[in-house]
Amino acid sequence: AEGRRSTVSEFRLHNGLRVVMNSNFTQPVFEARMIFPVGAMGVGAENAAIARVAASALELNTTRHFSAEDAERLNWVLELGTQLSSRVADHTTFEVQGASIDADWHIWRLYWLLQDGIYRNAKVAQLRDKAAQVAKHRDETRGWRRALFEAVFGHNHPYVKDDDFLASVAGLRTDDLDEFRDTYYRVNGATLVIVGKFDAAVMRETVAELFDDWRATPAPPAPPVPAMHPAAGPAWIIHADPEASQVRITYAFAATSPRASSRAARTIVAEMVRSRLQKVRTQLGASYGIAIDYQLTDAGDL
Repeated sequence: AEGRRSTVSEFRLHNGLRVVMNSNFTQPVFEARMIFPVGAMGVGAENAAIARVAASALELNTTRHFSAEDAERLNWVLELGTQLSSRVADHTTFEVQGASIDADWHIWRLYWLLQDGIYRNAKVAQLRDKAAQVAKHRDETRGWRRALFEAVFGHNHPYVKDDDFLASVAGLRTDDLDEFRDTYYRVNGATLVIVGKFDAAVMRETVAELFDDWRATPAPPAPPVPAMHPAAGPAWIIHADPEASQVRITYAFAATSPRASSRAARTIVAEMVRSRLQKVRTQLGASYGIAIDYQLTDAGDL
């Protein structure tokens, strides 16, 4: 019998944007992600704050003048329940989610944010104030956090230095963010991933109409992230907090085996650990204050 045809397709626009689509007609939720190959380490550890704030502070520009017809259409689009979000790690990802029935409008919202988004002085000032408040509280825990990162990634690794990024937020201006965005948010080298219930041919035309006229000049290459060099043998870190009402235990270890050849084994081990965790949380009802996380980084997995 003939196997099912794959619903996954891939193509590139003339400007170099890689587009991966999965038009699964059983999926009621639409999701699109624009992934830029620059993250917190892409501009050096000392400038990690720029990468993070540039993503989180970018807002839709609703202050410009629109015609009455466009304003009515925009108001309708803004009421569709589209969810926009961003996250920054080794890469920067902008994400949009919503009902698949409005897939074309959701992808347009993502385009509008990236094309015409702005940085407001008030928002950046608010982030600076928040970072200053967080930094005061983190001063007490920064010592053990840095020690933990050094034990896992190695002394002077960029991920260890990134722990101080809050301090560099204080001097950020909207001009710095605009410059970062203009330099690194470029489609040549970026990947757009689209998943949901939609017509693949129509979506391809929509993507080309929206993004094909973006300039093809690539962003500057990001410096390579050095591989992790975890400390040999177990390391014990104790931090006494006289004001803490609970005890927190963190157990972290580096997965130094080759990612490609060990992917299947890592998946099985991760599920085994999650299964044991579920017994503690659900079957025994012993504690819901326990969690597990498997992180993939360019330096190595954790």
